[in-house]
Amino acid sequence: MQDYLSEPPIIDTDCYRWIQAQNPIFAWAKTSSVVPDSPMGGILVQNMLLPDNIGDSAPMSFGSYDWNNTFIINDFGLSTRTIEGNDSWKDPYQYIDYDVVEMLATGYKKMPVLKINDDITIPTTNMTEMKDDNVRFLLSGLPVGEVDINVVSDTDVLSTTHRTIKSIKLTKAEADYDIDFENDFDNAIVEFKKRYYAKQKRWGGNMGGGTHGSLIYFNSKEKCLILEQHGDKYNYRVPAVAPAGSEGYGLPVDIIECPSSFEYPIQQRCTRVGGLVQSVDYHPYGMFDCWFQVPKGMTGLAICLWYFHYQEIYDYDATFKFWTETGVNGYNYKDCVKTGYGATWVVINNEIDMELGSENTPYRTSVNPNNDQSIYWFVPGLSMRQAIGCTQTGENYGTWIIDWEASKATIEAVTSTDPKQPESYVRSDNLVWVKISDTIDEVNYGANTRSCRFNNWMAEQWNDGCGIYGDPSGSQLGKSELTVNNRTPLGELVYGGLDETLKYVEHYYDDGEYHKWSIDWTKDYTRLLIDDDVVAICKAFVPFNPMTMLIGCWFPSANVYDKAAILGEWGTWSGIHANWEVGLMKVKHIKFSAYTEEEVPTTNMRYDCETYAEDGLKEIL
Repeated sequence: MQDYLSEPPIIDTDCYRWIQAQNPIFAWAKTSSVVPDSPMGGILVQNMLLPDNIGDSAPMSFGSYDWNNTFIINDFGLSTRTIEGNDSWKDPYQYIDYDVVEMLATGYKKMPVLKINDDITIPTTNMTEMKDDNVRFLLSGLPVGEVDINVVSDTDVLSTTHRTIKSIKLTKAEADYDIDFENDFDNAIVEFKKRYYAKQKRWGGNMGGGTHGSLIYFNSKEKCLILEQHGDKYNYRVPAVAPAGSEGYGLPVDIIECPSSFEYPIQQRCTRVGGLVQSVDYHPYGMFDCWFQVPKGMTGLAICLWYFHYQEIYDYDATFKFWTETGVNGYNYKDCVKTGYGATWVVINNEIDMELGSENTPYRTSVNPNNDQSIYWFVPGLSMRQAIGCTQTGENYGTWIIDWEASKATIEAVTSTDPKQPESYVRSDNLVWVKISDTIDEVNYGANTRSCRFNNWMAEQWNDGCGIYGDPSGSQLGKSELTVNNRTPLGELVYGGLDETLKYVEHYYDDGEYHKWSIDWTKDYTRLLIDDDVVAICKAFVPFNPMTMLIGCWFPSANVYDKAAILGEWGTWSGIHANWEVGLMKVKHIKFSAYTEEEVPTTNMRYDCETYAEDGLKEIL
């Protein structure tokens, strides 16, 4: 092997591709001097010469979770090094061997603790995880306000910082805001920058480009906030955002998950990049309003308003037993437990989504839905605009929608709210269905702006909605699925004629017009309104934690650069193609009004801290 201490290491293209395909988090080199900017105190390995058969001789894992086969560059060349640990994350430092600890810092005589104002001590046992080179703590019982935080090892103070600690439990006066760009542009900008961050992050498929902070700005002529979006035809300067764990952003993200059977695209990606903002504060129960418009033809992406709060609870956490045995609102998370990387954990995912860009329905029946006996619907999660596609040849072929008014007596007769009980369901042929179209949207390919998704989440496992094929006792609703992902046709419902027959008039919302979109969140239900008309209500799996609000767009995308990607079919559930260059989502007004305790009691509201709360957030300049 080349002596990397005396001359720069060299790596060829094939070897570089092979290393990146291992999805590394970090790579480091042990040296005699510490380089402060590197993740573990050594020199970041970006270039090096490896044997031609390295891919065959051993699995290579630069800082990934295959700890027993981690390669370290040291004074003697390339070698494997077993990092000590018992395959558990109860102590995050166990994965760092003594030599590495020496390099991290001198003076680590004992595992460090946090001391808050010299009177509150948080021991090592409260370290919850180590991800992206950060050790995180459970900071329960902290005082609200100005505090000094010391990291202490034995009698040595390793670092001191001053922080202002805020509670996520806000009063109505603190939570309410009214940001009106149209009528008070200058003050609205000031207030918006206080209330919102830019979100710069990538998720939802490796072929997507994430969301970039530079795509957020203000237009004084039109008096609005601009959230710029870059489709499949964009080819300019704003780069795609690298995924979590990567060094920096704007890297050539196509390098990830690129099979050797396809030509590797070495150019930097800049397509499928969105503009997105996230609120500074956590919103309680209340009414959120946003007046925005999108131009005609801006399809193939998810145009979103969504509340979000995310927790990872590990089996060594003091609350793990509570979540998996007791839980909240009648549900526990024992069927949601995950294992891997030497860890056991559960995800508590509070979320309410409005995602514009969807097919009308993924559900199918081979007979007239009024005669269908194959699908049972969980009533608390049943959409007032639930649709179903009938594939029967002839006059029944097409899309049908529930006639809510005609079905109301049947729906209201169902009083059970437990998804594990058969009496909480109603079969399709006991409801009234009306045909609204002679066509059926193809899932993914048929995504359009005349439909949206309106979802409630309490956990991470998704589904196609509240419909169950066959016996409801086989449903995972209320077990591993603590969520309802409903599709909602957005056209106008009109009752007319002598028999008051339901008629449906389609409307596409990429119409270049401003519309008022509202999400109403209470302890018992969520509602979606457009221009003050209710288009969806969901009474199932209602979130219970204050959540941040996100406004903007992103591109759900494929995970692998494969044949479909080469053909330009990058997308997934919000549409396969975004055949345009630049699209502007314009926002003229954002408003939030919290409910008072008298209006919506918060007796079942929890105030849990969030995992990765600061992830991807940047101040708006």
